[in-house]
Amino acid sequence: MRAMGMRWGRLPKVVCACCGVGLGISAGMLEAAEAAPQATVRSESLAVYAQMSTTGTVVKSLMRGDRVTIHFAVTGADGEWCNVGQPARAAAWGYVRCEELQREGPPRWTPASRPAEAPETPPRPWPPPRRSPAEVARDVRELKKRVPRQIGGETPLMMAAAQGNLIMVRDLVASGAGVKDTNRAGETALMFAAENGQLGVVQVLLAAGSAVDTRNTFRETALMYAAGNGHTEVVKALAGAGADVNAREENTIPVLVLAARNGHTATVQALLAAGADVNGSSRGGYTALIVAAEEGHLETVKLLLAAGADAKFSTRRCLDCRPLTALLVAKGKNHNEIVRLLREAGAQR
Repeated sequence: MRAMGMRWGRLPKVVCACCGVGLGISAGMLEAAEAAPQATVRSESLAVYAQMSTTGTVVKSLMRGDRVTIHFAVTGADGEWCNVGQPARAAAWGYVRCEELQREGPPRWTPASRPAEAPETPPRPWPPPRRSPAEVARDVRELKKRVPRQIGGETPLMMAAAQGNLIMVRDLVASGAGVKDTNRAGETALMFAAENGQLGVVQVLLAAGSAVDTRNTFRETALMYAAGNGHTEVVKALAGAGADVNAREENTIPVLVLAARNGHTATVQALLAAGADVNGSSRGGYTALIVAAEEGHLETVKLLLAAGADAKFSTRRCLDCRPLTALLVAKGKNHNEIVRLLREAGAQR
């Protein structure tokens, strides 16, 4: 005889007497009655036996619906038996066939299947880290790519520009579509085309009179859209049409910094050739060199240093903050080759 799989709930383990008849159960093995599983009799009548055998002495008869406490369960030679007693009492009456009982509520646990502990959820930082308006704007645009574009007030010209449908763009412009119209976020068709690298559409819209330096609700320009996504030819076209390559207001990031952060080296080169300030910084003090060093863009760092980027430039994001330098952020990210280049360029900390 062996201890059963305990599918009835949290029951004490039963140990068989290796020699002799019956089971040796110490009183200390019985759990508190209120903690023991409860069950209801399923059959019309149920005999309670003194031993685990239908030929044994009947000590009590139960009726359908009677409630009992299950103290433990074992598997004998002729099936599964439950030791039962009066509810809320520790004393046992005897044994019944387990299949004649209906367990009340789900089992607490079984030795073969403990409930999995819920993984510990790391606490959320509070207050949550603040993101720049430009980052929020990019998330909004990503969301709008996944839902119907009409919900943002986009015009057919904007949608055709985003898709690069040059024929449709020309037809719409010829029929009088407003090239300066904006959606609810202040975006123009030129911004949609610039964001998606649609050079031909950009050229058509510029020729049709689209304002090159129009800003959206987040104070971003079409040039920022193109530079952040590495669309170098579009950047050249916009810069050639008079776009301000050093455009920056309180809530925006310099165009050169956007391109450098994403490692778009060719775009950085095009912006520098168009007159972008190599040491221009964002409101938080980030220069193109600092963000390129932080992100590990080695080729971009080489280009910026060759263009005269100040390797010693430092800034403080707050009065109590330590100085922020390209060397410091590169060391923090273990970009060792960039660290070497910065030291050769005169950076000391």
